[in-house]
Amino acid sequence: AGARASVRAARAVSVRAGVSEITVEKVDLGDCKVRLDVTVPKSIAGAARQECLEGFAEKCSIPGFSYKKGGGRKKADGKLPPADVIINFVGPTEFKQSCVEEMLQRSIPRAMEVVASVALQDSERIDTPFAEMVKLFDNKLAEPSGDVSYSITCEVVPTINWKGDYRKLTVTVTAPGDDTTDAMEAESLFNQQLRQLGTMRVVVDRGLEVGDQVGMDLD
Repeated sequence: AGARASVRAARAVSVRAGVSEITVEKVDLGDCKVRLDVTVPKSIAGAARQECLEGFAEKCSIPGFSYKKGGGRKKADGKLPPADVIINFVGPTEFKQSCVEEMLQRSIPRAMEVVASVALQDSERIDTPFAEMVKLFDNKLAEPSGDVSYSITCEVVPTINWKGDYRKLTVTVTAPGDDTTDAMEAESLFNQQLRQLGTMRVVVDRGLEVGDQVGMDLD
């Protein structure tokens, strides 16, 4: 009986991410590889941007503002600085890149749930150029212009389908030897020992030393 790896057809699935959906289309590439085409809705991309605004506002010392997530002891601590102020203070390029990174951190674990049971650990990689995703935040306020799409490739364990009943497999075992081969092996070992001992010499006029072999007759 033999075995063959099954080929799965491409299919689209959806996984929940908060109140919105991340759509994942799974495509079998063969050779135990799959591609996940991920679509992140604008709402999740916007939530990633908001997280970046709040994070930078809290850790950066922006003149005239003192922001604390969840509010602080002072009333002013709960007021988020305007988005353009935060972006200009951090730098537009760095801020937009941070938005993409935050969006990926929110969506990749959700997308990988589709192949969680078969994906090889740490085999996933993002195929879509990072700069291409940054373009979706490329405006003055770094607001997402729409849904974000990117692709992930990962390796998976093969799925095996047996052609027949594996319980009916037959195995042929070759015996290690018989009387003839045993006799030949014994003769070979005897000759090997004979060659090793053939260099021994009888010595006299000294005591025993380490490595000597002695023949003794005991009455």
